Amino acid sequence: MSPDELQTTAMSNLDSDADQVEDAHQLDQAAQLAAEVKRCGRYRGKLVLRLPWCPGGRSFSLVAIFLAPAEHDPRTIQHEYGHTQQLHQLGLLRYLLGIGWPSARSQLSGPAYFQQPWEVTADYFGGVWRQPAASQIGDDSADHRPAEEALQAGLAYLKYLKTARLRAVWTASRGHWRPSADQR
Repeated sequence: MSPDELQTTAMSNLDSDADQVEDAHQLDQAAQLAAEVKRCGRYRGKLVLRLPWCPGGRSFSLVAIFLAPAEHDPRTIQHEYGHTQQLHQLGLLRYLLGIGWPSARSQLSGPAYFQQPWEVTADYFGGVWRQPAASQIGDDSADHRPAEEALQAGLAYLKYLKTARLRAVWTASRGHWRPSADQR
């Protein structure tokens, strides 16, 4: 089979194709479709693969979006898409050191996990508005934008990763980075 035939066959075997969407409502529907893929799909031009096993049972992204077997939340698709945008902005090495490594080694979960600077910006670029902990608001029914301070810290971290020397990126990824006044 020629490379062109292989590509055509692979594209025809996709469970969903959510590339051609324009507005936010269509993006929400596309994320829902992509979250339900059995094996392979697309979301906003990115390949979505459901793996039979994921490290730590968590979805992740690296050029493509890799879904954990039990993951069906469309916000995860959007969030992982946000990580692909970080990769595009930073390049592979800076992304792996400054985003991938701290995300993979994080022991946090729930709202605290998504308040980390590398996760806040993934949500931001993916268009995800997470619910704060129920104790922070009275109504747990609607999504909310990330706290302005957390978003600004996340954007400052991303800006730092783009310009810092690689050794400094590695140090920052190990939790030794705090935004200075001029980085906020």
